[in-house]
Amino acid sequence: MQVENSKLQYLDNSYNEIDEECIEALPGLLCKDKPGTLVMKGCDLTANEISAFESIGNREVENIDLSYNADLEPEGLEEIGRFMRKLNTKKLDFLLASWMEIH
Repeated sequence: MQVENSKLQYLDNSYNEIDEECIEALPGLLCKDKPGTLVMKGCDLTANEISAFESIGNREVENIDLSYNADLEPEGLEEIGRFMRKLNTKKLDFLLASWMEIH
C-alpha cells in the first residue's frame, strides 16, 4: 500500500471545530473514484462553512451526516440541498435536535 497515494472513503470528523479552510482541504483526502461517507456531526457548521463544501468538486459523496449542527439557519439548509445535488449524494443524515432553533 502506498500511503502517499491513498485516499479516504470514510471520514468522520464529528465534534471537532471545522472552518472553511478545513473543508477546502477535503478534496485532497477523499477518494475521487469511489463514493464515500462524510460524517461531520456536532461541528458547529454555519452556512458559510456549508458553502465551502463546493471545494469538494466532483467527488461522489454517497452519505453525509450533518447531525447536531445547530448554527445552520435556513441559509445553511439551502446550501446543504445545493451541494447534495452537485455531489450526487444518496443519503443525508440530518437530525434536528429539540434544542436546535431555526429562525
